[in-house]
Amino acid sequence: MPQPSDLHVNTYLTSVSVAFAQDPNKFVADIVFPRVPSDKQSNYYATFPIGSFLRTEMRQRAPGSAAAEATYTVSKDQYYCDVFNIAHLIDDQERANADDPFQEDADTATFLTNQELIKRESDWATAFFATGKWTGGTVTDPAGGTDFTKWDDITSDPIGDVANQCQSIEGQTGFWPTDLTVTRPVWNALKNHPDILARIAGGATTGQMAIATRQAVAAIFEIDRINLSAAVKNSGAEGATDSIAYIMGKHALLTYRPAQAGMRVPSAGYTFFWKGLIGSDDGRRILKYRVDEKHSDKVEIEASWGQKVVSSVLGVFFQNAVS
Repeated sequence: MPQPSDLHVNTYLTSVSVAFAQDPNKFVADIVFPRVPSDKQSNYYATFPIGSFLRTEMRQRAPGSAAAEATYTVSKDQYYCDVFNIAHLIDDQERANADDPFQEDADTATFLTNQELIKRESDWATAFFATGKWTGGTVTDPAGGTDFTKWDDITSDPIGDVANQCQSIEGQTGFWPTDLTVTRPVWNALKNHPDILARIAGGATTGQMAIATRQAVAAIFEIDRINLSAAVKNSGAEGATDSIAYIMGKHALLTYRPAQAGMRVPSAGYTFFWKGLIGSDDGRRILKYRVDEKHSDKVEIEASWGQKVVSSVLGVFFQNAVS
C-alpha cells in the first residue's frame, strides 16, 4: 500500500501566511497634532507672545482726543525635517527560486512600512510623551500619590484629574484642551473605572448595556477625542531574544489642537513634513531600483518629519497614569 508521504508532498498554502504587521490604526504619531507640509526641509514660523492677545488696553475716548494705542511683538521659531530611511534587498536568486505564497515585493513593502511606522511612533514618544516637555504641567503618582492617584486604583478620580488640568490650561491660555492621548494599559483602566462606568450606566436602557467607548469617555471628560496608542516595538536586536512592549508605556497626555493648522491659531504641537522631497508629497516615498553589483533589486522607504512642541503651555503629561 502507498504511504501518505507517497501520495502528497507538503507545499506552502497560497491563501495563508503569518506575519505580525501591525494595523496602522494602532499608531497615533500622525493624528494627535496637525501635519504641516513644508516645501523646504527647514523654515521659520511666526510666534506671538501669549499675553499680547489676552490683555486689553482699550480706554474711553474723550471728544477730540486720539485713540489709545497698543502694540504687540512678534518672534520666530524654527523647525527641521530630518530624513529617515531603511531598505531591503531582493536577490535575483531568491526571486527566481521563490514559490507561492511568497510575494517578495509585497512582503518587502509591508516589512518596510512597519519599520517606518514604529520609528515615527517611537520618535513621537520621545518628542511629546515625556516629562520636561510641557509647562502646562507634569503630574505623576510617586509613592504617596503627591499629584493624583493612579487610575487603576478604584479610589482614584480620573474625571476630576482631567477636569482640573483642563481648567488649569484654559486659565493660563483661554483654550480648553481637545485631546487625551493614552496607551492601552491606561485606556483599560479608564474604561473600567467605576466613576466612568457610573456616568455611562446612567444612559443605559433595558436590553441595551452602556459601553465605555472612547467617544463616550471623551464626552465625560468634555474633550473632543481620546487617542489610543496601542503599537508595540521589539527592542531586541535581530538574532537576539525578542523584547516586545508598548511603545508609549503607561502614560497619558492632555493637549489642545486646532481643527487644522493655520494663521494666528495655537497648537500644543505640530508634525512638520517635507513635501518638497522629490516624489514625496506627503513626506514619504518608496523607491525601487537596481543594484547590479549585488544582482538584486533594492526597495527603500524614506520619510521626513519634524515633531515639535509649539506651545508647551497647552499640554499636561500624566506620568505613570497606571501601575
